[in-house]
Amino acid sequence: AVGFLIDTGWGGGGYGPSGAWGHTVKISRPETYHAEHDGYLMNYKSNGEKHISGSGREVTGRRKGGTTFPMYLSVCEGQLGGRRSFVGIVHDISDERERERQIQALQNDLLHATRVTAMGQMSSAIAHELNQPLTAILSYAGTMQRMIDKEILPLAEIREGLAKTAKDAARAGEIIR
Repeated sequence: AVGFLIDTGWGGGGYGPSGAWGHTVKISRPETYHAEHDGYLMNYKSNGEKHISGSGREVTGRRKGGTTFPMYLSVCEGQLGGRRSFVGIVHDISDERERERQIQALQNDLLHATRVTAMGQMSSAIAHELNQPLTAILSYAGTMQRMIDKEILPLAEIREGLAKTAKDAARAGEIIR
């Protein structure tokens, strides 16, 4: 089987304008995938089961210098001079994956900002709710303190003030819970 590699935005992977022509597709893959690729070819030759031929998929690519990158690989089969031939079309999708990563990071930042805003709004509402009974408690305590300071001790009024203070303290506790 003769193999060809067509570059579509791969930049030749460092192989130059025609450096990948005539090689099998595995030249564009990391060495850890070479045995897998050879197995696919052997399996296809022995029983005709296609793994990727006639379709495409996202895989890890390898440049001549050894660096890896995400790529979309399409493989087609045909006849050339009476011989079975395969054409591999490699498209470097690094930019797309980087954009997706940036979009995901922005979405995460937005989600975080939304949560922080919601927490701020909830804290503000709780503070407002809690402020009401605390203000009443301070008012009742101040009134009773003035009554004691002036030695005006109407027991019924002090009892009523203490009951209202206890009620508002309980309300504040419920808000906190």
